[in-house]
Amino acid sequence: MGAWNAAGNLFRLLIVVGTVIAIGLQSATQTGCNYAVYKEDNIQAVGIWYLMTNNECGAEVYDPDESDPFIWTARSCLSLSMLLATIGGILVAFEWCCCNVCCAGCIEMSCYMSAMMLAGGVNFIFGCELCVGVGFDSITVEGIEAAAEDGNVCEIGPGATTNTVALIIYLIVCILLCCTPEPDPVWKQ
Repeated sequence: MGAWNAAGNLFRLLIVVGTVIAIGLQSATQTGCNYAVYKEDNIQAVGIWYLMTNNECGAEVYDPDESDPFIWTARSCLSLSMLLATIGGILVAFEWCCCNVCCAGCIEMSCYMSAMMLAGGVNFIFGCELCVGVGFDSITVEGIEAAAEDGNVCEIGPGATTNTVALIIYLIVCILLCCTPEPDPVWKQ
């Protein structure tokens, strides 16, 4: 049982550390203003909450119109993804350190799978709306409307990359939860 617990402890540590890293990456995505950068001039960019103009990240949150549900949906997806990953990480840490909880594995897996799908939803919404050329209705900063014109589409920015890395970490965490041994709680070892 000693090797089983040692392996389980190592993998639980990897799961908790991976969760913290992924949440940190998504926090950087949430506070950044470079989710998508426009090819025409790399001084214009759009983030989940902030806009970049003239190579400066705006200090105020841009407020989309009520008629533009895509931005609100992307913001909700990102926030819920981080919340669910936090819940999953807390459950894993509690179960690893204190005691086994009935059906906790199902809840943890559900939290991480949902966090992964919601993170993917943010990429899908922003990728379709900005980079395909549909454009949001309510972003009216000079130069950004031009992105909807043919040939002026955007490219993926660092914010989208960090969110994608967080999504991959959630996938790895799901695989680790499913395929690795569950150790006895640390206080019982």
